[in-house]
Amino acid sequence: MNENKIDTEAGFNSDKANAYDENIMKVIPGYQTSHELARCLLEDTLSDSANMLVAGCGTGKEIIDYSINNPQWKFLGFDPSEKMLSTAKKRVQANNCAEKVHLVKGVIDDVHETDFDAATSILVLQFLHSDDEIQGFLNKISAKLKPGAPLVIVYLEGDKNTNEYFVLNSAWKIQQLSTRNDDQSVIEEFKQRDKDMRSISQEQIELFLNKAGFSKPLKFYQAYLLTGQIVFKK
Repeated sequence: MNENKIDTEAGFNSDKANAYDENIMKVIPGYQTSHELARCLLEDTLSDSANMLVAGCGTGKEIIDYSINNPQWKFLGFDPSEKMLSTAKKRVQANNCAEKVHLVKGVIDDVHETDFDAATSILVLQFLHSDDEIQGFLNKISAKLKPGAPLVIVYLEGDKNTNEYFVLNSAWKIQQLSTRNDDQSVIEEFKQRDKDMRSISQEQIELFLNKAGFSKPLKFYQAYLLTGQIVFKK
């Protein structure tokens, strides 16, 4: 996935990797809830012995949460960050999940296995800036899945040129300023997000997913500009 290489890899290869889960729960309202909702959707769809692909597995949160609740599921997670994967490996071992988890340092092109029963891509798409990058990534995820397999995505939704985006982004900023005791960090984060991260409108994501061979998305989570959707490979 060279064209899909996440350009924030350097940032994740810092000591910030160790504090990622704690920080992200402050930044994204309902972060833990989004994972719980995704897990329940997948449990309702998959068998007791499902084999799952986890894109951008980070510190291993999804894998560990899903594994604890579904002890027979198997997982392959990939991430380009050495530090994030190192943290994931330690957590997987500490939670006695190592025998059913395979972690790959790299991107989707570094995953050679196919025929997965499901996949997740949580907070990945915003790092893929061009239409070609997003389409290529979703095409390659689709190629790894069995027909009918679900894909869960959580990403930044919206058109930055619309009033809807402005209203939701502004409210999110107010929420962050009121819940975190670090105004300067919040201001800088929003500047960086507006400059460097890609948001995708509902119309765009439906086109991308359809071209990749997925069904029309079903929304199960939203917190300001963050949205969670599930689709199924046709």
